[in-house]
Order: sequence, then C-alpha cells, then structure tokens
Amino acid sequence: MIGLWFYYTLIAMSLIGSLTLVDKMLVNNFIRDPIAFTMLVALSALMPFVGLVYLPLKPIAISTALLCIAAGFIHTSYVYPYYRSLVFEEVSRVVPLWQLTPIFVLIFARVFLGEILSAPDYVAFILIVIGALLFSIKREQKFSLSSALYLMLISSILVAIFTVLAKYAFTIEDVFSAFLYIQIGIILSFVSLFAKKDFRQRFLHTFISIPRFICSVAVLDVAVGYLSFASYSLAISMGSVSLVSVVYALQPVYVLIAATIVGIKYKSLIQERVTRWTFTQKLLAVVLIFIGIYIVNFPELF
Repeated sequence: MIGLWFYYTLIAMSLIGSLTLVDKMLVNNFIRDPIAFTMLVALSALMPFVGLVYLPLKPIAISTALLCIAAGFIHTSYVYPYYRSLVFEEVSRVVPLWQLTPIFVLIFARVFLGEILSAPDYVAFILIVIGALLFSIKREQKFSLSSALYLMLISSILVAIFTVLAKYAFTIEDVFSAFLYIQIGIILSFVSLFAKKDFRQRFLHTFISIPRFICSVAVLDVAVGYLSFASYSLAISMGSVSLVSVVYALQPVYVLIAATIVGIKYKSLIQERVTRWTFTQKLLAVVLIFIGIYIVNFPELF
C-alpha cells in the first residue's frame, strides 16, 4: 500500500515542475541576477511564522536545533546553482540534472541513517544517473557536456545533505518544531546575504527596477515553491528519503512536455531548443528515469 509520503512527494513534484518554467521565464527576461532570486527564495521562509500560533510546537534539543539551522543554510546554498544554471541553459536540461540527487541521498542515507536498499534499488539509481547525464549531453559542432552539469552536481550534493539532515531531525524530534528551526536557518541565511553591501544592493536594485506585476509574479512563484518545499519536507518525514528522492525524479517528464510545448509556441519566453534530436535525446533520458522509478516502486517484479 502506498503511504502518504508518496502523495506529498507527487504534490511537491507537480508544483515545482510547473514553477521551473516560470523561473526560466523570469530569469531570461526580468530577474537576471541569480543571487537576487536566491535571496527572495530565502525570504519566503518567513511564511510559516504567520501561522505560528496555530502550529503544535514542542521544544527540541539544542543540538538538533543547530542541525536544523545548518540545514536551512544548506537549503539556500543549493538554490543558487539552480538559478545560475537557468541563466545560460535550457530548463529541460537543468531540472533533470537534479535527479543526480538520489545517488547522493543513497550514499548519505546508507552511511548516516542506516537505510538498507535492495539490489533492484541500486539498478534503479544507476538508470537514473544515466538518464540525468544523457540530458546534459549537447550536440553542436561536437558532443559536449552542458556547463550546467557541474553547477547542478554541486546543487544535487547539497540537496542530498539537506534531505538526510532533515530526515534525521524529523525522526528524532517533533516534525513541525524541527521544520520551524529549518526555516530559521533559511532566514538567517538571507540575513547573512543581505548584510553584504554588494548582495543587498543587487537584491534591492533587481526588485525595485522590474515592473510591479513581474515582482508580484516572482513573489507568487517563490510562495508556491515554498508550499512545494513544505510538501517535500512532510514526505521525507513519513517515508524513506531514498524512495522519496527517486519518486521526485518524475519531475523531468512534466518539465520536458511543458517546456517543449511552451518552447514551440512562445520561443522568446524560455528559449527552449526544440529539434528532433534534442526531443529524442530528452525522451530517452526520461524513459530511463521512469524505468528506474518503476523498479524502485515495484522491486518484487524484478
């Protein structure tokens, strides 16, 4: 029987999959500074404090609180490489590279959480890695790997560390209380960035100079993204971090289809290259990732 963690993961995946297209549109046309976008995402961590009085909070150990705050800083750190990659790369190539995360989650979960996976699980992870790498291959005058691969590799490692730390905190402490301390860490990361004059000026200049409507779209974008982050956090609090991260890998399927449609009809918005070669390449990568996900969810069939 599929647990609630599966549905929370699907919600998170669906929301963030939609927002990646909006992210690309905003980065291409309005918010070209990735540090400004990263700081806006960090600022969205203030959202749960609005309903603080309604949350059933409990005190947690100081060591766990510090760990959660560190996880909050890591969350902000893994967002920046993503926005930096969107500046120069197609969204349908950037997003799938996040699917390298399950490999690092597997390693960290095995070492620090003691999670044991079966042989089919390892096969699934290998297929997902091959699929993610296939997304990054570009055929121009010669075959080459996208520069986004290296940025997203860093991001994937940070996402995996965040996921394992959050899972550990959610396991030993009250979920809502641990989640709140993670938000404190994210807010503190914003404060640390805002305290630097250069970053502060870039942040203020970006959101003062763009039209109010676009600014509203950006705020709504990160707000919905925050809901996705909250849903993902609930998922890893309920299920295996390894399995959650793999189910989350369905995201490229949605992004590929949506980016192709938008790229054909509205080329100026997201600048997506749509050719028979690129679509076939991306479709093959999606199939490999899907097979990997299927193996994880139905290992008894293999």
